[in-house]
Amino acid sequence: MTSVVSWAAKLGDRSENADYQYGKKRLREIDRRIRYLTKRLEAAEVVDPAAREETDQVFFGATVTYATLAGKEHTIRIVGIDETDLPKNYVSWISPIARALIKAREGDTVSLRTPGGDEEIAILEVRYEEIPMPPFEPVKSLWSPKRPMKNIRSLSRALALIVLMLPALAALPAAAVSYLWEVTSLTNRVYLFGTVHAGKAEWYPLPRAVEDAFDDSRVLVVEADITDADAMARSSEAMRYAWPANLATNVPADQYARFRRLLARYSLPETR
Repeated sequence: MTSVVSWAAKLGDRSENADYQYGKKRLREIDRRIRYLTKRLEAAEVVDPAAREETDQVFFGATVTYATLAGKEHTIRIVGIDETDLPKNYVSWISPIARALIKAREGDTVSLRTPGGDEEIAILEVRYEEIPMPPFEPVKSLWSPKRPMKNIRSLSRALALIVLMLPALAALPAAAVSYLWEVTSLTNRVYLFGTVHAGKAEWYPLPRAVEDAFDDSRVLVVEADITDADAMARSSEAMRYAWPANLATNVPADQYARFRRLLARYSLPETR
């Protein structure tokens, strides 16, 4: 980020330099985050649940299996705020479910406050074991000032000719066809380029604005990597209905009729 700010500072008047102003603001946010994390690390204490003495009482680090009145069983692990991971059932020690369970014992029934009202849950098992945690992986930024795009431009232009929403174009006269949008804010500019896989000959060559958008861009994000055969095969399979289902059985009849008219207009075959 410091290199980005340094680059932006060389562009000219900093009072109207959005890259510089945003970069400085981002640096201040990073500094605040570093101070916060430093304090967290200083106060942090490593807890090994597996080293705790055997007990059937729920404390921090416990793995708890409980059942609702409906008979559904759930297993959660009580962890710190920073280790919370709901898909893995790692819940924070200050969460409502953890607060209801802490200090209770195996076999107890506790009351859990939920938006729908209080709910009784029965503690079936309490155990202390190692809680798997993935190693820390720092996030690497892909952005850099004036990032070269020559190496990926040929691929990007190929990808830019794959998928375009035909109905949207069909609704416009030929002279009004446009599939490049520019979205701007005080600090960013984003180009959205709809890609083509069915078009008219008069649409080519692509407008100069498209070339300028590629030249002006620092980062390219594409919808698919056509060099990955396996990924493209999976994508193609995911876009097909399993027999005997087809498009006609999954969209309203009036929309399907409109779709068939569009196919006829562009002399495209109808496949089922």
